[in-house]
Amino acid sequence: MNSRPKSALKSISLALIFSLLCEQIAFANPELKPIEWPFRERPEIHFQFPASVARVEDAWVAPRARHDDKLFILIQDAHTNESGQINLAKALDIILQNEKGIRQIFVEAGNGNDSLSFLRKYGTAKQRREIAMRYLRQGTLHGEELLDLTSDREFNLWGVENPELYLKAVEAYRYTARERGKFEVYLSQIENTVKTLKPRVYNPLLLEFDVKRERFLKGETGFPEYIEMLTEYGDLSSSPFEHLKALKRLKSLESKIDFKKASEEQAAAISSLSEADQKEILELAKGLKLPEKLAADDRNGQKAFYALLEEKLEVRSEKLEDRKKYKELFKYISYLHAASKIDPAKIIDEQAALENAVYDSLTRTTDEVVLRRSDRILHSLKKLFDFTLTPEEFEAYKKDSENFTITSGSTTLTTSLTGFLNKQIMDLGQYYERALFLKSGFDAIVARAEEFYALTRARDEAFVENALKKLEVRSEKLEGEQKAVLITGGYHTPNLKSILRRKNISYISVQPQVLHETNHRRYEKLRLDQKFSAHFLGAVAVGSPAATARIVPVMDGLTGARLAGEV
Repeated sequence: MNSRPKSALKSISLALIFSLLCEQIAFANPELKPIEWPFRERPEIHFQFPASVARVEDAWVAPRARHDDKLFILIQDAHTNESGQINLAKALDIILQNEKGIRQIFVEAGNGNDSLSFLRKYGTAKQRREIAMRYLRQGTLHGEELLDLTSDREFNLWGVENPELYLKAVEAYRYTARERGKFEVYLSQIENTVKTLKPRVYNPLLLEFDVKRERFLKGETGFPEYIEMLTEYGDLSSSPFEHLKALKRLKSLESKIDFKKASEEQAAAISSLSEADQKEILELAKGLKLPEKLAADDRNGQKAFYALLEEKLEVRSEKLEDRKKYKELFKYISYLHAASKIDPAKIIDEQAALENAVYDSLTRTTDEVVLRRSDRILHSLKKLFDFTLTPEEFEAYKKDSENFTITSGSTTLTTSLTGFLNKQIMDLGQYYERALFLKSGFDAIVARAEEFYALTRARDEAFVENALKKLEVRSEKLEGEQKAVLITGGYHTPNLKSILRRKNISYISVQPQVLHETNHRRYEKLRLDQKFSAHFLGAVAVGSPAATARIVPVMDGLTGARLAGEV
């Protein structure tokens, strides 16, 4: 696979989960206003993306920043996702065209010069693109490399990975992925014990709320309905829940849209496009249920799809007539625009805060508190082993784990968890079949999975440190070069923002649109099978900062295509 492996915690990161959560909403409400940054807190942005390509999800300007101060443009990489990689290439092209002075494109999972521009001399751009797209679809070529191979832009791809940290992270990942299957039954046993205890430990109101939340987590309850239910228990009138209140107002507008009519108009609108545009639109629509109401876990790419459809319709001379002819369809598209003004990350934060507030208000006894913590840890362990925890969830899990071991006086999480659950079973005097035994090796896999997440944060520090060193070297040769792009998986973005703030460096965070859910199984297989070049391994052995990590199969494939006369 990759010898410049593009690593990642790619799984459903936060960016991919809730940027797409708010994508299926409808008609604009004058009461809904964009969540905006104060002007002085945003760096000057010289580029603008079509809604179907990407969006600026966050920006921050360092206090007392001068015009020549450093600026990092963070691009969130949806690893191995075809639509995400294509849109990453488009977004990067737009940035390079409009943000003057950028030559350095920093990437994770590489160390040194990773540029492929030397291959531009072979064949035409069209031929190179056709070959490159084969590897992009396989997940072994990335958006910035696609642009490097097929454009005439002058930029340098430079890996800022710490190879030693990266190899440790890969080994922790491999160990966890290889061993976790052995503990599926054990986790199921813990889950069954928790389920048995809840009706006997929780008070009726707490149990009622917990059952409703479990239905939501299983996808049996839609997100709007769940938020509506939450508000029956908690108070949204207080200021911390501005985004949830906006989302609730948005939900009330669904009744104004005729979804059946919108679907009919959508089909008619697509059929009125050119043959080439129809082909592009229908290809993107595969697997999408369009249009539909807001869902709990929208990973279908509704927003990007409709943004592209709107762009196709808006460039036509008949655009005014289209708006009259496809009234319900444009209502739905406007609804999506309104939804995009709500910050997805804030929705997650506010949902978690409201849930915790409800649980706190309904909890009466210490046993309820600890059983609730046991339940949270169980959910976290499942996501920990699948590498799908968000940074915030990982921190919450660590806090729960530490509180558990401190409270119980045990040295390990497993001992604390099983000890509490078994005591509850003993106190009940029944359900002894639900008693748990310590599982050999469980603490080891937990430790390796946690190590992977901890190494991710250490790698983030290395990204920024190595990028700044490269900028300093370049600045000595090219006076005033202070801007750069840093491309990493979306999981890294929150911590990278914190690091840049700490270092007083301005940033703009860009999120390319993703139209279809990432195939996590394929991504993981590529990650587990990845191979490393001698240069990359040599960087670990000798600590060479100039070692280059390459994408072996892609390079071999392009070379083979060249020899076969394809380019």
